[in-house]
Amino acid sequence: MRHRLSTVIGLSLLNLLLGIFSSGLNAAAFRYYCFDPFTVYCREDVQLTLEVATTGADVTGVTITYPSEIIMHDDGTHGDRLAGDGIYTRNDIPNKDNLRALDYGGTHCSYGLYEVRIDKTDATSESQWLSVGLVAQGQDFPAVQLAEGIYATDYAVFIEDPSGEILNTPDWPLGSFDCTVTFYKAYQKLYSVLPDVFDFGIVMPAQPIFDPARDYAENSPFFRFAHNDVQNIGISPIDINAELGSAGRLKGMIYHSWGDGQILDHEFGHMWCAHFGNALGISDNDFHWNELTDIGGQMCNYLEHPDLEFGGHLKDNGDGTWRIERDPGDNELYSKLDLYLMGFISKDEVPPVHMLVDPDMTDRLHVTSEQVITYTIDELIAAEGGDRIPSDEEAQTEFNVVFIVVKNKAFTQAEFAFYSLVSRYFASEEQGDKEMTTFYTATGGQARLNALLPVSTGIGIRENRTEDFRLVQNFPNPFNPCTEIRYELPRSANTEIAVFNLQGHCVKTLGNAWQPAGAYAVLWDGTDEHGRSVPGGVYVCRIRSRQMQQSLKMILMK
Repeated sequence: MRHRLSTVIGLSLLNLLLGIFSSGLNAAAFRYYCFDPFTVYCREDVQLTLEVATTGADVTGVTITYPSEIIMHDDGTHGDRLAGDGIYTRNDIPNKDNLRALDYGGTHCSYGLYEVRIDKTDATSESQWLSVGLVAQGQDFPAVQLAEGIYATDYAVFIEDPSGEILNTPDWPLGSFDCTVTFYKAYQKLYSVLPDVFDFGIVMPAQPIFDPARDYAENSPFFRFAHNDVQNIGISPIDINAELGSAGRLKGMIYHSWGDGQILDHEFGHMWCAHFGNALGISDNDFHWNELTDIGGQMCNYLEHPDLEFGGHLKDNGDGTWRIERDPGDNELYSKLDLYLMGFISKDEVPPVHMLVDPDMTDRLHVTSEQVITYTIDELIAAEGGDRIPSDEEAQTEFNVVFIVVKNKAFTQAEFAFYSLVSRYFASEEQGDKEMTTFYTATGGQARLNALLPVSTGIGIRENRTEDFRLVQNFPNPFNPCTEIRYELPRSANTEIAVFNLQGHCVKTLGNAWQPAGAYAVLWDGTDEHGRSVPGGVYVCRIRSRQMQQSLKMILMK
């Protein structure tokens, strides 16, 4: 995870604000907050309950000041659970003032902001911005029960954890992150109900979790290896799959704080990046690129400078000087060095790495340094023992990912929708928008994620806006031996339509060509690319182009 100023890169306004007001809480009255429910549909009839925990003794009152003024209570009324405990509550907060069109990078979900003022005994006050998740109306994701307390939509798994065992939060939303407990218990439950088909897993709480041991700071995103057999990228062989319940498929595990997908690209990158070149100084012991290099991208630490609000990376001016510059957007792409280590491009595409020694950064646009160390990619590779194994021609470029959401009680339909939208969007081929860049975009189109789960919720899978295109449920379904798949394109596009098994492997490509707008139909006869009959079972038909993707499940009876 990121450190210092780099902690804020890729984070939403919510997490930025949390980082600001959680950094000096010893002197502040605010401790933590909890909305119930934390995620809601964006409707006028929705009312929220908010609890704001304070230090208590030095507080005279708490007031919501935006979007409208509402007095909160610590007197046992208005939903307050215990008078005088320093936790101020209000159980009839309207949502209507946060109504707005939700199109947060195309996800149809976002967050609403509330400002809270805390008045203190010394006649001073402090204000905090709090956030609640919002989902656009009409976004419905049916969930099926897989086991007691475990549910799944097409795009996310939901685990009820009333004892707080998984997230180490017996006093929800308070807890201290313990990756061993969280990762082991979450994945053991996952594999008890779903097959071993995932390359990556992301565990997310259904709201922010605050750590009393760290002045009530929110638990930060974190990556841990499950399995690594890639050679010469600075990472030793690792495999803890057996302890997690996987037979060896799972590569990496991510804990992600509450939010809308921000910084996920960065955590994914830790699977391969910024362990490389440590002996030469281009990476640090926290597994980020040295900020005094020009590597830049997702995995590089940020240089702080008074003229930059959120820091930046070194860029070559071409005249012997450098500039500190923020990459476009809040969530950059991976660097060329990152992409090589991930196995997505060849070493020939990686430019030399320059590292400044004791630079003068007085002028951020004209940084000077008496010494600049330059490493070619061949020199860096030699220091690690050789070329990446497997090479970019043999490396995996498509990965199955599962989002696992954990909560201390039953989930709402809005929560099923919110996290399904986040999962679906992050794994899509959409461009991405500021905080939430899709993995496909971050890799420059070199790699893809598949977030579709091997579950049946009884409906076709809707991965994009209905106005994009339409994939019609195959007929007949179930079928034997043939079925027809129909789809409609509203505009010309290069369209690929293919059949996959539940392990994510392509069984047969039914078409891959440029097509004008119109209605189409293709037949699948239950055979693979070599004309061999495939076993009976559930298969996924996926249609996609550069900007669109939809899928549906088909049942082949044998």
